[in-house]
Amino acid sequence: MSGSPQPKKLTHKQELFVAAYLGEARGNATEAARIAGYAKPAEQGYENLRKPHIAARVKQQVEAFSVTAEQVLQELASVAFAPSHDFVDVVGRAKSGEVTKVRSDIGSKVKALELLGKYHQLFTEKQDVNITVRRHEVVGVPQDALNRMFMPARRAEA
Repeated sequence: MSGSPQPKKLTHKQELFVAAYLGEARGNATEAARIAGYAKPAEQGYENLRKPHIAARVKQQVEAFSVTAEQVLQELASVAFAPSHDFVDVVGRAKSGEVTKVRSDIGSKVKALELLGKYHQLFTEKQDVNITVRRHEVVGVPQDALNRMFMPARRAEA
């Protein structure tokens, strides 16, 4: 005998609710209950999500289809760094003598590289700005005179 209890089996209507909740209803419990055929969708949709075995099934389904950012980056990298010949047209002849053509899309490779570049911020304009501010203080010389000496000359307006 195992240490954890067996999860309660969902009824057909509850299965429909879970499918609708994660699909067509887009997370709206009332709409999912309506789609599943419940008589009082607002009440029963809310109640369904509070039932542990239904909430567990929703969580299980979400986890089954969830993907991490790292997995997305790995998949993009596999497309981006795949050999270029994987993305070119291949023309050949079948055993029957008929010309066959297989078309692939190099755009997939370019798009994957673009997305990786955006993630790593390779395409953002960067400006390295260093500013040094000096304050000149000379005893006996007015500050405005010093400012005029160290300010760039202004062009005469035409």
